[in-house]
Order: sequence, then structure tokens, then C-alpha cells
Amino acid sequence: MTEIIDSSAVGQDVGQDVAFVKEGVVREIELLREMGETVLQRKNISGDAEAFAHTGGIVDFLKGGNASAAELKVKCDANTAISHVCQTLSDVVLVYDTEELYDELSLYRPIIANTKNIWERVSVAVHMQTREGAGTIGLGIKSEDAQLSIIAYPESMNYFRYVLATHKNGFAGVVFNIFTTNEAGQTLNKFSQELARYSDAEYVVLTSETPQKAHDISIISFALASVLRIPVFHMHLSAAGEGSTNEENVMLSSSSLVKQFTELFSAKTKEQDLDKVKLMDLAYTLFDLTYHRLHKSIETHGSLSSSTVIISLGQFFGAKNASGISCLNDKDIAEIKDLLLISINDYTTSSVQRVAEIVDSGHVKRVLVVGSSEGGSFGAGNHLYRDLITTLYLTYNLADIDIEYKNVSGLEYGALKRVIYEYATQSTFENEDFAKNQESAEHEGSALVSVVASTCSVTDIGSIKNKSPFSSEKEELFKKIVFKDNYAYNSDALTGERVHFIRVKKKVRLTPESYDRNVFHIEFDTTGSGLEYEIGDALGVYGYNDVDEVEKFLEWYGVEDSQQVIAKEVNGKLVYRTIFQWFYQSVDLFGRPGKKFYNFLAEYATDSSEAEKLAWLTTSEGTNEFKKRVEDTTTYADLLFEFASAKPELSQLIDEIPLIKQRHYSISSSAKMHPNSVHLLVVSVHWDVLAQQQKKERHGLCTRYLDQLRVGDEIMVSIKPSAMKLPEDDKRPIVMAGLGTGMAPFKAFIEERSYRKSMGIEVGPIALYFGSRYRNMEYLYGEELEAYHSDQLLTVLRLAFSRDQKEKIYIQHRLQNDSEMLAEWLVRKKGSFYLCGPTWPAGDVKDAIVSSFVTQEGMTEKMANRTIDEMKNEERYVLEVY
Repeated sequence: MTEIIDSSAVGQDVGQDVAFVKEGVVREIELLREMGETVLQRKNISGDAEAFAHTGGIVDFLKGGNASAAELKVKCDANTAISHVCQTLSDVVLVYDTEELYDELSLYRPIIANTKNIWERVSVAVHMQTREGAGTIGLGIKSEDAQLSIIAYPESMNYFRYVLATHKNGFAGVVFNIFTTNEAGQTLNKFSQELARYSDAEYVVLTSETPQKAHDISIISFALASVLRIPVFHMHLSAAGEGSTNEENVMLSSSSLVKQFTELFSAKTKEQDLDKVKLMDLAYTLFDLTYHRLHKSIETHGSLSSSTVIISLGQFFGAKNASGISCLNDKDIAEIKDLLLISINDYTTSSVQRVAEIVDSGHVKRVLVVGSSEGGSFGAGNHLYRDLITTLYLTYNLADIDIEYKNVSGLEYGALKRVIYEYATQSTFENEDFAKNQESAEHEGSALVSVVASTCSVTDIGSIKNKSPFSSEKEELFKKIVFKDNYAYNSDALTGERVHFIRVKKKVRLTPESYDRNVFHIEFDTTGSGLEYEIGDALGVYGYNDVDEVEKFLEWYGVEDSQQVIAKEVNGKLVYRTIFQWFYQSVDLFGRPGKKFYNFLAEYATDSSEAEKLAWLTTSEGTNEFKKRVEDTTTYADLLFEFASAKPELSQLIDEIPLIKQRHYSISSSAKMHPNSVHLLVVSVHWDVLAQQQKKERHGLCTRYLDQLRVGDEIMVSIKPSAMKLPEDDKRPIVMAGLGTGMAPFKAFIEERSYRKSMGIEVGPIALYFGSRYRNMEYLYGEELEAYHSDQLLTVLRLAFSRDQKEKIYIQHRLQNDSEMLAEWLVRKKGSFYLCGPTWPAGDVKDAIVSSFVTQEGMTEKMANRTIDEMKNEERYVLEVY
């Protein structure tokens, strides 16, 4: 048994994770390949000789014993079927579980022998011990260009929440095969809720219920993941105690049909530009052509002219539990007559659109969505339900259709049949055969209700909120639907301005890893976002709080369900968000409170000494300590932790804590040189304080948020115009002085003039004065600047690295040495001067320019200052300091 603990610290830099993998896990994997040993075995294998024997036959087959056969029929369970596919299409298979879940589910670990995959490389499987931050090792393996797949259970997948949220691109092309049974209904729901927290992530969820379908859908999942380059979740929903079934399950050879299908799919996708929906349709079609087994995104059973529709994610039609008890079959539907069952086998937002098209037939009057999420009888917790109701009411305007939700998590098939029958017929289910089946099911054990909550993008208008913060009333939802302009969640309403959503395209650290200042360059893809900007504009970034700190706070505050919805009026409109979204994405929980919040908190303190202290801090006697708290950047969260007896309702906190303000960053790119792209230059801000006798590390909210982004992540931004514009006359000289990240707008200036020059336009001379601490640490964009200087586009390049020599040199010293040039460019040729960076050198910089005017133009000091004032009025002397 090989067991590796995936316990890398949550939030570590990906580079550190990768280094950890290179030093440890990769060597371990290579060693396993050399040994050729089996690294996963069944739990209590000696007690299952038959299963071991038939699996051994599969292994012989994979190793070439039956290499001439395209397929081999064996009796096996879904675990073995999925494990075989993972081995065939992976270099490394990571298996995550927990011993507690083992005992709960009575499932075997998958058996995977070390054999060759379709690329003729040895495939190896490693059993991982699940810990918080699970998946960081997988990031390292992916960085080595190894094909990775993961086998897990809903309980263990909860530990992936941070890594999936912050390193989604690192799992591009990875298939997560997740096993669950009916007893795991609650853990499955927890898993879906975890993914739903990051609802902007692009995931695809596919489901299977039988060993044969598990095998097939697993192959399709790998094909989709490899082309879409996103994580794909394959959830196998098996009956309790499924084990080795009597069904003949078709296994694929590792060298024939699997490779034939995957290569065919890859080739076909390159022939035409297909969206996600058409790619999935193509995968099913090609699979049918290759294997002669048809699978569909959406399956229907019953008449399309029915007035009653029941919808689920996953298939329960024809499914049987371990005792052979079926849920629904053709006979049942024929008896009910007026019923259409719709099973969604792969979930994307487009799946909902397709279901809506079926429902929009003119016949449907009633719709029941069955799911495994809690949240009240009206289904506040089920994302499939929310997406459906939003699409049906708002897109199709089907307001006359009654849509309901039923939580059926953990129900036996007999009980589920009763739910369906009574809803469809609107009468009590009285059937002797059913009663016998139900009695048998109760004795033999229950079976899985193949329904999971969607983990795809959730439309907030489908969320429920009303008279009290956590209740769910139908009338309130209809208000939101009818008066959507006033009630619907809207990003523009939340921010008060027009916003755009853009994705990270590239991120590069510019300073060495060993250096204490992390300065990085980050590029965003603006395609389709509607974002347009001009030279000198700033990008307003809406940052989020740190996810771990938010979860820690909510847990301490006693929040049991952070997915419940609270409404808040913002800019005259009600905005609906979950508790987690409010504290993660919206309210400035880690900002600095004013005296008003101290007084507010004092009213709720049940401890009299805490109430007195809070009130005292707002008085004249408490002024000094209050100022000290401001200097220590005491946050709203700090205050709540310190005065623990004061716990207002969460809805009251959301009202009292201000919203996170956008942070503005000078855009460092030219839109003409970089169409459909916007660049930023950012330094990660952090510092230590001693507060309440404890050393605490503080972070700039937005710089940490930006630093944690990975390629593919989406952020919300706006555009802020700036006075820092290039002269209308391209031939006018420009003089730029930038310190550190103050270089950002000047990179854009240089690119813009470079572009114009390439278009045959004559451009004037450019001078850049750049300052930072060390040349070998912080010469930002140094190679590019040197190249522009060599090409004579950048006429003058002056560098001031303050700590590279004994005496400190700053940009004002370089300006003093160029007094003649400054006078000629700024006075005689009517050029423009720009300063960007920290405030402190602004006075010295101005003195250097005044001195040049005095010595070179014969002005008095008063005249020189008046000249600078005139330049400011003409927008030729522009400061952007902070």
C-alpha cells in the first residue's frame, strides 16, 4: 500500500506546491512504476475471492492476455469499471477517501494494477490521505504534463473546496470520478453546496447509475475534459451494497477502442468551432458510433403531451436497488398516464435551456423538481430548481406553470414512487404490489435516489428571500419574477455603476521569489465583456475577502447554513445573495470600523463590561486608544472576535458593515497594441501589527485577491477615466517619472506611441525616469524598456535604484541632471510631464523642474511655479500619487 498525505498548507503559492511535488511525489511515482507493483488493493480482499478472481482476469486482459479482443465481458461493479477507465486514460490516479466514509458506505476501494495506458506509459495509482487543502499534489502532477484523474467520495471532495476555487485552471482536463450511495445523500449535498459557493466556475457534471453506464460515462468524461480544458465531475450514483452485480459489464481494452474513440473525438472537434453543448452532443454521437451504446444528455420517459412533468438530475427511471426493487418503469408510467419524466444526465446551464424547451410545449401545467438539497419545502437549497425556475419564468415567460420542489434525499425507492405517484395523480397511492415492494425494501435496505443538486452556475434571481432572513415563501419569489427590475440581483445595482466580467489570461511575478516584495504583471481577456478603455484609464477591481478567513468567521459566528439567502437594499434595489456571498464577495468584513460601528455593537453586547468598553472607546476619554486601534488596522471581524458577547443578527451586520469598495489600478497596456486585453502591474501589500498584545499579519484586500487569481478566473471590474492622457499632438515631447508600480501607465504610454509609430505616424521624443530599490530585484519591464531605448522610441531612459550604492539616488536627482532637456521639452516645445507613484517625492520632483526653468529659462522661482500652474491647467503637468 502506498499512502501519501496531501496536506500542503492551504493558500501556499502554486510554485511551492509544485516544488513539493517534484521533490516528493514524482519520485515516489517513478519508483512505483519501476517496481510495477499494485498500489491499491481492496479493503478486506481475502473475504471477496470471487471479485478478486474476476478482477485478476481483467488485469490479465489489460496486460495483453486478450489483446486481440476489442471488448471483454466480465462480472464487475462500477468501482472496477471506472478504475479501469482511469487507468487506461491516466498517467496518475489519485484516490481520496476517509475511513469514516468507508465504514458508512461499505464500499471497496477500486483495484488498479500498474499497466500501460493508451500512450504506452505505465499508469500508476496512489492512495491519498484526505486533508484540508486536498488537491495541491494534483496541481504539481499536472504541472509535470502528466494526465491526472481523481477518484473520490462526496465527503472527501469537501476538502477540495479551496483548491478548486483558487486553482481551477490547474485542474483543466482532470476528471473527478465520485462514488456515492443513498446513505451518502447528505454528504453528496454538502459537496454540491461547496462547489456552488464558487458558482462562476465552469464545471460539467455527468451522472451514471449502473456499472455499464459508469464505464461509458467515465470515458466520455475524459474526452470532454481533454477538449474543454475544464474539470469534469462524473458522479456515479449506485445502489447500497451494489458490489459485484449479475450484469455482464463490457470492459474496454487499453489499446483499441478507447484510443480510437478519444482520437476520433479530438480530431472532429478540431474540424469545426463548437460550443460546449454541441461538443457534448458530438461526444455522445461518436461514442454510439464507436461502441453501439447510446447515451443522451437528457432522457424522457412518458408522453411529451403530458400536463405533469417531473425533473431530476440523474436517472431513476428503471433503476433498481440491491434487492431488485425498481423505482419506476414503463408499466408505472402507463398507469399514471399523464406524466413525463425528464432525467438530466449531464448538467450545464444549457441543459436547463433544453429542459425548458421541452416544458414549453403548451401542454405542461405542473412541474416537480426532485433533488437532494435541504432548504425548505420550496427548495431554496436546490440549484437545479433555481436555474429551472429562472429560465422558465423569465426567459420563456411561463408564469402559468406551477413549479414545485421536493427534497427526496435518502428516500427508499418505494417511498420515492409514492411521492411521484401522488404528485402526478394528486391522489393517495394505494397499490398492493407497491406496498409489498416497499415492505421488502425496508427490510433489505434502501437504494439511491439518483438526484444531486446542480453544481453549475446559479442565477441569483432564483434564490429565495422574504419577510424573515431565512424563510422561503412562494409569494416573494413571484414578486421577484414579476418585478425583476426592482428585486433581481444585479451587479450594476450592487456597485452603482456599469461593470464588466473579464478573465485572467496570464500572470507573471516580476520580482524574484527570494525578494520580500511580490510585484506581478497580470493580463485579462476582455473578449465579449463590453469593456473598452483609453490610454491613462484606471481599472476598478472589485476584490473579495479571503475565503479561509470568511469561513473561519462564519463558523465562529455559529452559521450552520451559509447558503441561505439574505436581501439588502443597495442603490434603491433589493439585492439577493447567500450569507457566504455577502461576507465573501460584498461586505468589507476586514475593513476598519468607525465609531458608529462601536456604538452599534455596544447595543448588542450582553456582557456589561464589553458594552461599557465599546461605548467608552467612542468618547473623548477613549480617543487615544481608539486612534491606536485605527493605526493597528483593527477590523470589523477583530472587533466581533474581541467583544464576543455582541452578536447581532447576520442581516443586521450586513446592513451595518459597508460594502467592499473597488480599488483602482492604472492600466499598463495599450488597447491598440493589445486588443481584447487589459494589463495591470500590482504589488502585493502586507504588513505586521501588534494588536491586543498579539502580532497579526495584515493584507491589502484587493492585492491579495489579485495575487490569488489563477489563469481562467473571472473578476468584476469597471473603468475609471483619468487625467493622465497623452498629448493630442503625437509630436509633442513627454517626460514620465514612475516609482515602482507607478511604472504602469507609462508602459501603456510607450506601447501606444510604439503602435502609432508602426502605423506611420510621427511621434515625439519620450523620456522615462524610473525608480525602485534594487536593479536586480525591481527593474520592472527592464528588458522591454531597454529594447524600446535601443530602437530610439524611448529617447531618454534614466534609472534610479536607491539602494544599489552607498548614497541613495532618487528620480529627482536624475531630473536635476537633465535641467536643460527638461526646459527645452516642457517650456519651448510645450511638452507634458507625468508623475506616478507614492506621494513623498512629489515636492522634490517639482523643485527639480522649477530649478531647471530658473537656470535654463532665466525665470524667477515665482515665475517657474506659475508656469507649472499653467501646465496643470493645460493638463500638461499631471500627478497620480497615492
